[in-house]
Amino acid sequence: LEFTRHLYLPFLRPLAYKLELKVVRRGFYPVGDGEVRLLCHPKQPREGLAWEEFLEHLQTYGPLEPGSEKVPSIAGISIASSSLKERKVAERQAQKAQSLLDKHLNISTHIETLYQPSSSPGSAITLWLKDPQRTLGADAQGARGKPAEKVAEGAVNILLKEYASEAQVDRHLADHLVPWIGLMGGEIRVSRITQHLETGVWLYNLMIPEKPVKLKGNILSSLTL
Repeated sequence: LEFTRHLYLPFLRPLAYKLELKVVRRGFYPVGDGEVRLLCHPKQPREGLAWEEFLEHLQTYGPLEPGSEKVPSIAGISIASSSLKERKVAERQAQKAQSLLDKHLNISTHIETLYQPSSSPGSAITLWLKDPQRTLGADAQGARGKPAEKVAEGAVNILLKEYASEAQVDRHLADHLVPWIGLMGGEIRVSRITQHLETGVWLYNLMIPEKPVKLKGNILSSLTL
């Protein structure tokens, strides 16, 4: 949820007058029972655009750019169900993550803590790093018997690996950007080619052969640049 809200949707905001993901109810494994609402008011010349017109409209926004912030920064959200508030699970996750990031990266970091009611106890932490060249994210979920500090370590270790790879987007965000790279143009370097990414490229090219994308090494790019 936080990954979608803070990492994926910002790439699409130039295409919409309004694009918001609102949490109605949090859900944690194994019960789930969460609910979200997506509010979208797209920018388009008129209703009922033909496919060719839609493609032309997308070109007005230019190639997709992986960077979004002028100054490097790390942000995050450490969240837990209300039933875990007395044990300070959200704070412990945030404090451990902050400590590790301060130790390994000289980048300004701010991690928010949040408690919300849910149908089953649970926790998670999501971290994201943004600078002029890249957008990287990492997350980890709590589990019964797993200390909050270990949850934080898991997310931080993932982010550090993504950062060390010098990728422009992380491996999971790359999955979501395949159609937009194809439709809008652009080129991004990913940290690792996953099966999800390979499948996404194959499926996209099968469905929209007139605007193909390719994977070469760790580069995902449009063939219509």
